[in-house]
Formats: sequence, structure tokens, C-alpha cells
Amino acid sequence: FWLNLRKDKFKDPNVRKALGLMFDFEWTNRTLFYGAYKRSDSFFSNSELAATGVPQGDELALLTPFKAQLPAELFTQVYTLDKTKGDGRVRKQQRQAISLLKQAGWTLKSGKMVDANDKQLSVEFLVYSPSFERIIQPFRKNLQRIGIASEIRIVDVSQYVNRLNNFDFDIFTLTQAQSLSPGNEQLSMWGSEFANVPGTLNRIGLQDPVVDALVSEVINATDRKNLVTATKALDRVLLWKNLVIPQWHISSYRVAYWQQIQRPEKLPKYGLAIDSWWQKDNASNTGN
Repeated sequence: FWLNLRKDKFKDPNVRKALGLMFDFEWTNRTLFYGAYKRSDSFFSNSELAATGVPQGDELALLTPFKAQLPAELFTQVYTLDKTKGDGRVRKQQRQAISLLKQAGWTLKSGKMVDANDKQLSVEFLVYSPSFERIIQPFRKNLQRIGIASEIRIVDVSQYVNRLNNFDFDIFTLTQAQSLSPGNEQLSMWGSEFANVPGTLNRIGLQDPVVDALVSEVINATDRKNLVTATKALDRVLLWKNLVIPQWHISSYRVAYWQQIQRPEKLPKYGLAIDSWWQKDNASNTGN
């Protein structure tokens, strides 16, 4: 779930984190997906580019000059997403979310989360597939429990794209594919200069000098080691900003194949490479 940072209500990271706490992935995965997925906890999930642990070595050296502009926890704590028991009860997360919203200037009054002018906090989920309703509706119920109003806006694909391109949304759902060798495309995704350019990949409107500097480090990396270091640092900073409410991924292929079909012992790490499979030579084979 990507949030439009151009909207005043999403500018405070405490608000963004509070919203994220109300998405019960564990319940969703168990109840709707039969445990098939893993929670995505990186913008480069399932790769060597994902930030892990606390920053050390070259990554720490790269991030240290920006220490005053970054959360202190980034240097001492591992970034983690809150986990529920998967039973649909999120009372602990509700308390945490209400506390975060209070820090951001919101107040729970008569069952509604309101600002200083008594205007209720509300969000709209923009989707183009009705099938996503079953995922968002439980999320909405959790938001309602802490006084946040919400609605789902289902539009056709062309209108969906137009609304994204013109920043006419609160929250939208989209998979942002990444390269194993990130480069110039990161500037369009995160760069401040693209934040208000219609049609940009920086759909959320992020404008941050530290991110800009780290994107430059990624683009200008002189070797693989430096590229991995810079990307991990970028990933870590993006995560700690709580820019999105992470969804899920699967780190394998679902494939059924006939026992006569053989495949290489060593397969590409991220590819099925089905064009390298072959039919087993068998004397009883009729030649089909």
C-alpha cells in the first residue's frame, strides 16, 4: 500500500506507521492466502540488496554523515514489522497506533480520530480489481476501531493509471519491480526532482535530501560491492521512513510438471528457465 505524501495527513511518519499497524498481515495470510506468502520487509526483498541487521562497515560509514537527519533507531535497531498472532485481535496494535496518532496531533474523540478542527482522519483505497476488496475490508475494520474512516474506490484500469499519474489518490496498491543492478531508474522512483512530475515513478511524492544523496551513490557506484552497500543504505533509509504499508511476496515458483521432464541441477536464482528443461530419454517412450 503506497501513501500519497503530498497529502498533509500523511506527512507525519507517525501517522504512516499507525496506519501500517492496522494491517493484520498474519491474519490475512492465514485466512485468505492459506499461509502461502511472506511479508515483504524491504524494497529489495529476497535479494542481497535488502538491508539486514544494523548498519555496519561500509554501510555505516556511508550513513554516518547523515546521522542528524535520520532516526537514531536506524543506527541501533533492526527494522522490523509488527507481527500479530493471526487471530484477528489487534488490541496491542490499536494502542500503539492511537499513541502514535496522538503524537502526530490527532485525538480520539467520541469514537473518531480527529484533528484540532474536529475533522476526522479518513483514507481512500484506490484499486482497479474488485478481488482486492476481500483484503482491504478487514483492514478497514481495524482502522475503524481506532476512529479512522475509510472507503474503497474501484475504477477501471485506464482511470486508475490516470489518477496515479496525476497524484489523485490517498492510498494505492502496486508492485514496484526492482533490478538486481539498480541504477538511473532509482532517481525517477525516489528523486525529489521527480516528486511533482506527472507520470513519474515517484508516485508517492517523496522529497528527501538524504534519499537523493543515497540514490546518487547507487547510480555512481564503481563496482558491485559499492553498489550493494549503497542500495542497502538506501533501502534502510526508505524503510525507516514508513513510506508504505508492505504487503507480501512468494520466493518460489508454483509449478507442476510431468516426471518425464528433467531440468538442470543448478537453476537461475530468480528464474524458472523452463526453456532449459528437456524430456527424459526413455526406451519405452513412443517418441511423443
